[in-house]
Amino acid sequence: MGSTVEANWTAHHPRRMAQAEPMFVRGILSGPTAQANDSRYPVPIPTSSTPAADRSTIACGTCFCGAVQLELPLDSEPAISVVCHCTDCREWHSVGSVPYMMFPLLNLTEETGEMSIKVTAGASLLSYVHRTPEVRRYFATCCGTRLFNSVWNEAAGLKLCGTFPTVFSSFEWQPTMHVNVRESNYPTLDVRRFNDLPAEFGGTGTQAE
Repeated sequence: MGSTVEANWTAHHPRRMAQAEPMFVRGILSGPTAQANDSRYPVPIPTSSTPAADRSTIACGTCFCGAVQLELPLDSEPAISVVCHCTDCREWHSVGSVPYMMFPLLNLTEETGEMSIKVTAGASLLSYVHRTPEVRRYFATCCGTRLFNSVWNEAAGLKLCGTFPTVFSSFEWQPTMHVNVRESNYPTLDVRRFNDLPAEFGGTGTQAE
């Protein structure tokens, strides 16, 4: 895990654009400069027509309904693994914080690039949004699952693709830090934890140790 990547990510994590600025949703323009911003973004959708022959070497991922299928090599080395509390992540996922891991983009130039993550089925169901030109957030239009993102910020030295441990459950996720905590309005509380649900809500009421 590179300390330079961590430092750059913390210092240059893209902030939300003002409400007057455009948001681009694949093929839908809601502001005058979104198309120009998107045309300068060099990272393609990471499709692959040939799934890995050796399934033991990859983590398989899927959207909630299973229409979009993804692969991630098990030997991929995350550049950073965090729990993020930034406003963009919280609003995009509609949660209090987001666990994710980011990997270096491969062979990235101003014209092309490659992600560690590959989409092996359902690529036509992918779409993305970006609130800032640096970040594309991909999701499945079939069921709305947030699947992965890509970050390209040449000035900050950030060329990364990220995904979530819920998408690739067999990939060993080991977070090292919480980031953007100052933006959080949903603090982690030290409260009771149940293996399923409290008895009054139909569960066993068994508390986790």
